[in-house]
Amino acid sequence: MASASSPSPSPLLTAPIQFPSGDRDRDTALLDFLVAHPSWLSVPLDDAGRRIMFMVILTDPRNRFWGVWDGENLVGVLYLGEIVPSLGGTVHFVFLDRKLVGKRRTILRWLGACFTEY
Repeated sequence: MASASSPSPSPLLTAPIQFPSGDRDRDTALLDFLVAHPSWLSVPLDDAGRRIMFMVILTDPRNRFWGVWDGENLVGVLYLGEIVPSLGGTVHFVFLDRKLVGKRRTILRWLGACFTEY
């Protein structure tokens, strides 16, 4: 009797986000992803206002963003802002499925890299 096994989840990869990237479709997908998560902003804005605000935040040289990728699919965004070197910063993250299950290792590796680099 053959046993069915569930496929093991693919590892999530993080990569810095450059914005604008030069790829209009990729930039649009990133903005669409962020606009769909209004809780990242402390002011109530409509979609157009959120899109503009995220463009400002993404291009601010004091902020750093990483995409979380499952293959070719963007599944999350990690943010480090208000960086004070060797002292601290503000961290936010959001995942498309709104679940942290299975993402702990990815987040901890990213935080470790942030502490090392900044």
